[in-house]
Amino acid sequence: MNEKEAGEAIISLLFHVNDMKKLFTFLSFWLVLLSCNKGVDPPPPPPERTPRDWTWTRDTLGDGTYQILPRGIWGSSPEDVYVVGHASPLFTGKIWHFNGSGWEDITPVYVEAFPGQVIYPFSATNVFGFGKDDVWIVGSRDTSSTPQVNKEGFIMRYDGQSWTGMTIPGAAGLLCVFGRSPSDVWVGGFHGKLHRFDGTSWTEHVLSDTTIGVQLFAGEIDSRLYAQGFTIKNAYEYYSLLEWDGVRWRIAEEVFGVGKNFTTLSLIEGELYTVVSSSVRKRVGENSWQELFLEPSATFHRVSGVSGTNLFAFGYSEVLYHFNGENWLRFTDFSSPHIGYYGAWIVAMSAFILGDDGGTFAYVLRAR
Repeated sequence: MNEKEAGEAIISLLFHVNDMKKLFTFLSFWLVLLSCNKGVDPPPPPPERTPRDWTWTRDTLGDGTYQILPRGIWGSSPEDVYVVGHASPLFTGKIWHFNGSGWEDITPVYVEAFPGQVIYPFSATNVFGFGKDDVWIVGSRDTSSTPQVNKEGFIMRYDGQSWTGMTIPGAAGLLCVFGRSPSDVWVGGFHGKLHRFDGTSWTEHVLSDTTIGVQLFAGEIDSRLYAQGFTIKNAYEYYSLLEWDGVRWRIAEEVFGVGKNFTTLSLIEGELYTVVSSSVRKRVGENSWQELFLEPSATFHRVSGVSGTNLFAFGYSEVLYHFNGENWLRFTDFSSPHIGYYGAWIVAMSAFILGDDGGTFAYVLRAR
């Protein structure tokens, strides 16, 4: 080995020794760090928020000049929620939209949907949609003046840009709307009539009892649709459970008077629920309903929710209970004896519950 080769070997050895020192220092540092943390568990994740941890806000709709009677609520997200109803005694429809921060009165969209026509009184009764770019509102409108008032059902559809108005021949008044897809939409109304939209045209279906008004759609179970009907016969209130089997609508159950099994219907995770006065019930078979909760001091109007272990029951005097799968808890954030709640739009992490004071204002309990 000459002097040059020996020099290069020494330099290489020095660099190698230096690298080994760095590696030894690095490993020593991590061994000390690990020994300091030995036996210390990582911090637990924060507990998952549940509806019982939500913060509730009561929003007031209306300007105080006339009575507001809200009828329907639906949203595509907590930042895109609609409320519809009417203002008595002017019989003027009202439509509000929540954009995530506040409510806007968008009632003028009715004129947008029916341009160039004489504007007679109208009432908006229900709203449903498939997304923020496909929203349906139904109701009734006058097409002539007193004393020969002619009321017909109307539909307003929003495509994300503008509202389009349409009417269905023979529909005297529409009370509810529901759809499985934009090409399979149902509306129901007075005289036992339901109408189905296939994306192009409407087909009429009539119940065997034409005195029934189809008030609301509950939803779909195994391709069967369910709806609620109501009528008055011989001074008795009759509630009907209506079922579409793919061919026809039939009256699956009908109850009246004291001791009835159901009133307003809700479909939650494939199960039918109802309330009867102070009782919350679930359908367990034809003409068979199981009582889930009884609170004698409450008067419920509806039950809603996202699952059998996440239910809300609400009604008069601002009563609002929640079931978490183990027990029922009353929310006491609000307790006005003058406000009742009748409808809701609820998703996993947000709730909008709709009501009024029977006088001047509409209210929305909003929680996240």
